[in-house]
Amino acid sequence: MSETQHFPDADTHQARAARDRQAARDRAQRWREERRAEVDGLRARVVELEAAALVDGDLVVGLARAIARDRAAQPAGEIPVTGCAVTVRAVLDQAAKGARNAGRDYNAAKLAAGARLMAAVEVVARPVA
Repeated sequence: MSETQHFPDADTHQARAARDRQAARDRAQRWREERRAEVDGLRARVVELEAAALVDGDLVVGLARAIARDRAAQPAGEIPVTGCAVTVRAVLDQAAKGARNAGRDYNAAKLAAGARLMAAVEVVARPVA
């Protein structure tokens, strides 16, 4: 009489298939989690860029308003054809006033515009090595 040996740890086709399916599910789950993390990171970056764009817009508005006020203060016929000298303080004030007119906080807008302008100046003024 032949004796059948049963090895519970034997690698049967069903066991391999079950492990392969589980491994595939695990890979798919990791892939989904990585994509979610990427999307969350991109959403955060979009929020940062939108905030920076808003401040950049405030600076452009402030510069335009400061230049318009500077030129309006000059006597007729004396408006320079090229260039206009306005102070940074005037630009920041006008940027904050433009933000306030858009329903945002004057002081917060002025601080944000000042910080953005300082960052831009640092990039431009960086010494070339």
